[in-house]
Amino acid sequence: MNLTLKTLVLEYTSKDFSNRPWRFDGESLLSMKVIRTDSEMQGQIGVDLAPPLDAFTNFVGQLMHERLINANRGEIDDKYNRGLWADAWDGLFYDAAIETSSLLAEDERITLLPEYANALRFLEGLRVYVESGKVFFHASGKGGMTLPIATFQPPLEEVAVNELRYIFGTVGVDKAIAWLQEKWGGQISSREAAGSNRYDAFISHSSRDAGLARSIYDFLTANGKCAFLSEVSLQALGNAQYMKAIDIALEQSKHLMLVGSSIENIQSGWVEAEWRLFINEMRSGRKDGNFVTVVSPTLQPSSLPMALRYYEVVSISEGYLEHVLKYIN
Repeated sequence: MNLTLKTLVLEYTSKDFSNRPWRFDGESLLSMKVIRTDSEMQGQIGVDLAPPLDAFTNFVGQLMHERLINANRGEIDDKYNRGLWADAWDGLFYDAAIETSSLLAEDERITLLPEYANALRFLEGLRVYVESGKVFFHASGKGGMTLPIATFQPPLEEVAVNELRYIFGTVGVDKAIAWLQEKWGGQISSREAAGSNRYDAFISHSSRDAGLARSIYDFLTANGKCAFLSEVSLQALGNAQYMKAIDIALEQSKHLMLVGSSIENIQSGWVEAEWRLFINEMRSGRKDGNFVTVVSPTLQPSSLPMALRYYEVVSISEGYLEHVLKYIN
């Protein structure tokens, strides 16, 4: 029998939950209420919100994908804790889906699923996932790191690779590089011609720093600068168009401004992919602009990832916007 996501979900929910967090198709809520023994499931917000197995499996699959691209719990909650699943928070089904997705994301058998067979590997405890020109690294207890796949085009970008080895260990990283070059060599070596500098600055930020990023965008715009901010520039685009538009905007931006009120926000999946891609372009000589990180006063430069400490860091304080502006001129 071919392995499926539903098979894995059934295995984990049967093994790790005393009361299953879903119901069979056609199963009555009344019979499920009798089966479940936990008191939380006996009320209106309990069994009555139990999702069908297929819906629960699909939701776990979405959450697992978020784990694979290094999204943190805050980002996942912001994106998915809504509708049925927001109501189900008190019914424990959302938490069960979160826990199941986390376990599955560390299960090497998911490489046997057709949708991940070519893009995912587990190497010496290091999970390596490739999507949209980016490589997402993760190891239990060591966190995650996201790099543009172009980092691994020979000659290797040594600063980034050494940081990978420092965090995840040399053996796993070197095996990952060998796999990337063998499996994804065509994508690594193909580069689009550099575009013109349509934007003075690309503002990279987590959704949790949207307000801060918007204030910087408004200031730069008021001072005659053309800045790229995804909320303003890409409002009407779908997901596939969105990611392509982000790549184009990065290509067409002279400077990059990274905005982060916390390390977690700075290292969130797509944000980290954006700033690492830009740094890689600068190091290779394809970008000659500036890179500035704007951080909250409580965030010390020494706590930033190694790759960021090399560039200018501006703390949010009185007059910081004027300070930032000089790097965009």
